[in-house]
Amino acid sequence: MGTDGNGCENMATVTQSVSTTCIAGIENYNNDANVTLYPNPNNSTFVVTTTELAKTILVTDILGNQLLSIKPTDNTTTISLNMQANGIYFVKIISNNAQTVKRFVITN
Repeated sequence: MGTDGNGCENMATVTQSVSTTCIAGIENYNNDANVTLYPNPNNSTFVVTTTELAKTILVTDILGNQLLSIKPTDNTTTISLNMQANGIYFVKIISNNAQTVKRFVITN
């Protein structure tokens, strides 16, 4: 086990490959306790609530194409994706010290 110049930890032995875990500058990744998305599944309209005001909320499709970027002004944000087909989507909530990704399903 060791730490590189960025403070990232890795675990390695002579018989196994190196595995490194590091998300630079982010204290918490996938801090699910601070974010709620409902309803899920939904009919293309859903609500994201956070305990801390998010800096940005990004919505992507299953291929990673960005569909929407929002700068929320409140801890509760209603999002409507009326023009999107049924399927799996992701919402990424970025705050000062954390990032969370939630999966949701649209079923019209």
